[in-house]
Amino acid sequence: MYVLQGQNQGSHLSPTSKYAYDFSLGPFDSTSWVVRAAGPGRVAELREDHPASPDCDATFAGRDNHIVIDHGDGTGAVYRHLARDSVLPAVGTPVARGDPLGLTGHSGLVCGTNHLHFTTVDLRTRVSLDVPFSDLDTGRDGGRPQTDRYYVSANTAGMATGSYRILLPYTSKRSGLRR
Repeated sequence: MYVLQGQNQGSHLSPTSKYAYDFSLGPFDSTSWVVRAAGPGRVAELREDHPASPDCDATFAGRDNHIVIDHGDGTGAVYRHLARDSVLPAVGTPVARGDPLGLTGHSGLVCGTNHLHFTTVDLRTRVSLDVPFSDLDTGRDGGRPQTDRYYVSANTAGMATGSYRILLPYTSKRSGLRR
């Protein structure tokens, strides 16, 4: 995956997205791809009825297709800009790390290529959390993927050659975030 935009950059300045990442297949590649769960949990929320949006159209802000996975410890993962009618699990469905969730699309306020907007949040406040990734490539950068770099995810294990490394974050229990 290619990191289009990382933490505290561009549109990732608000409390709800300051630790978010935008992933794509490449800087100019709008090919849709399967989004997989970063960690285990249960589907807490989903929206998949918005049509694809025109590029950089601010009237589509807040009208993105998305899924939220509750990790059971007060944290959740938010996956935004999914394709219409592509979300696979229903609300309440348990998911395991690596399970397919849906397809990337161009829903909501998106500028440029199809991409996945991903962040870990406190489910009570929806404030974005700084959760380091747990792979060798990002280790040298404190577990934070860097903009304009490619990374490989272990969440597609069993596909292709099976030589994938972990990219997506592991969310551990956070005692201060109980509901």
